[in-house]
Amino acid sequence: RSATVGDGLACRWYAGENTDAVLSEGNTYTPTITNTTTYYVAATNTTTQCVSATRTPVQAMMNPLPTTPTTTPVAHCGPGEITLTAGANGNENCTLSWYSDAAGTQTVTSPVLTDQTTSYYAAWTSLQNCRSALQGLVVTINPIPALPTATSPDPICSNSSVQVTLTATPGQNGDVCRWYNADQVYLNRFGDQYVPTVSA
Repeated sequence: RSATVGDGLACRWYAGENTDAVLSEGNTYTPTITNTTTYYVAATNTTTQCVSATRTPVQAMMNPLPTTPTTTPVAHCGPGEITLTAGANGNENCTLSWYSDAAGTQTVTSPVLTDQTTSYYAAWTSLQNCRSALQGLVVTINPIPALPTATSPDPICSNSSVQVTLTATPGQNGDVCRWYNADQVYLNRFGDQYVPTVSA
């Protein structure tokens, strides 16, 4: 904390309004605090050592840190832009920021993913410019499967309704075929074969 006095005077710092122990002398005093604390400063004549009759209170205020945000790991199929989200945890009037480094020095806004799994870090900042601890979030990039190969069924006669067997082979081991209609709506069917009823 700091205080100003006139020529020929010096500042003396005290823990209380009427305590005798001098904590420090000089225009500035830099204590270590764990909560908001009030100190008192008096003016002292450097020649006579007489001290002012009253002391001026000086408050060293400690603003609370926002709580650490909550995050959930994200998985994304292939490269592309993603939206990062984090929980507020009751941090009202705070601003959420994202960083690409664990030290919180490199901000990111609209991250674009490549083919690598990446970590991002979130923190809340209060109106008093106090920043919470950083919370990491891992974005995993899953490779896009190769296209399957499909076999067309035999033609059917007009004015008929029959079941046809559709066959497809996944592009690589471990992949599973999912079946969609012409409007790309998932039919809740998966596997190498799908047997729909077709009308012509």
